[in-house]
Amino acid sequence: MNRIVGPLQNGSLPNKLTRLEISNYNIELQQGVLPQTTQYLSIGEYNQALNQHSLPPSLTTLHLPSFTGSFSSVGPLYKLSFLFIKSLDPSLSTLLQYVKDIYIEFQTTITSFENISLYNCTSIQSLTMFYSSYDYRKKLELPVKFFPLSLRYLQLENLHIKSTGVINDGCVSVVSSIHIDDSHIPSSVTIINNKKRYL
Repeated sequence: MNRIVGPLQNGSLPNKLTRLEISNYNIELQQGVLPQTTQYLSIGEYNQALNQHSLPPSLTTLHLPSFTGSFSSVGPLYKLSFLFIKSLDPSLSTLLQYVKDIYIEFQTTITSFENISLYNCTSIQSLTMFYSSYDYRKKLELPVKFFPLSLRYLQLENLHIKSTGVINDGCVSVVSSIHIDDSHIPSSVTIINNKKRYL
């Protein structure tokens, strides 16, 4: 759907819908509007509150490139494997609490990672993080104890690691588009694709 005029109502979408793409919609999603079968959701301009039961637990892909809000009322999405949002939020630790394999893409530069962390997402074993800012030269440095201790496979795009302790001991594979100094890579890592790109 390219454009929807007026708010989505209960029953306005097919009960067995699995994929929904809307390019132009910025009206708050109400509880139960999206069918419980929805697996793929993409809303290009959405930046309203997300309330309890506004997102179905069946979602595996959530594409909200304009969203800068909180997921605190949504609760965990157990099946989510792809998340694209404009900016990170402390509520990510709740949203991703039980996922094992997740791709996260975001665009907005973060001035501080205070209260933003995946450290308590103790189910995550495989993580890809892509900082897709229009100006990739902006330096965004990940803090110590950002990743969960359960993490085994890590891939980073346009994100800096400049401290020991950012990558958890126990991680076995690291791929990074920006060079990470060997002193910041734990001895548990046996697979490294550490590109010689310095910003």
